[in-house]
Amino acid sequence: MPLHNWRICILLVACLSVPARAQDPDVGSLTFCTEIYPPLNYEEGGQVTGIAPDVLIEMLQRLDAPQPRADIVVLPWARAYARVESEKNTVLFSTVRTQARDSAFKWIGPIAPADISVIAKKDLRADIRTIDDFSRYVVGVINQDVAHIALMDAGAKPKFVYDVRSPMNAIPMLERGRLDLWASGATVSFWLIQHHGYSPAAYEVVYTLEQSDYYFAVNKQTDDALVKALSAAFEDVKRDGTLKKILARYLSGGVDNLLYRRGR
Repeated sequence: MPLHNWRICILLVACLSVPARAQDPDVGSLTFCTEIYPPLNYEEGGQVTGIAPDVLIEMLQRLDAPQPRADIVVLPWARAYARVESEKNTVLFSTVRTQARDSAFKWIGPIAPADISVIAKKDLRADIRTIDDFSRYVVGVINQDVAHIALMDAGAKPKFVYDVRSPMNAIPMLERGRLDLWASGATVSFWLIQHHGYSPAAYEVVYTLEQSDYYFAVNKQTDDALVKALSAAFEDVKRDGTLKKILARYLSGGVDNLLYRRGR
């Protein structure tokens, strides 16, 4: 056999011996859903912004799969949760990871601590020592979010439970006396107080419902390879200090103390 034919045979054998590269996960097939829940995620200037969207954009860039912020779907919490729970290749943020939710999703994070608390104006002098004490107060919640569920699961029976459509409305309602109490993430609540131009010193946490963390929650039917790729990108964002810089971008003054007070 001529020498050049031997070379061709050797080359073919070598090529056949190399395993085929696994197909990269199609991150572009994912749909990302969120709600208005500042400073974790909210809209400003016509686009989705906040801690979690900024982290997500960093993750996607590192996977060479950038997506415009305009592609992020903004929905009321209950609708967003129901969609991601039932629809493959969907991701919900920022989602508090609880024992009840743990088996319902695949998880990426944590993005930040979540202290689910009830706040009130100090001059109200709300006295809540047991769950039964809620019966004297009007409490604002977001329908079916973690604070609402935790409040009901604890057996609270408030004087009235007010379904606030957006967290952005909660602090003005407290200021006008339409609400006595507001149940939500403490970081969110105190960020909103500052955002509306009020003094955080005029408010206090009167009851803590739960302590956990905010995550990206991924539909359970989503391919593990996709989840693994996103998780690796998140760890990279965290490892090189980008996550810490994003947190610092949105938090200032007393609010960042709330976020970091558990040593995160």
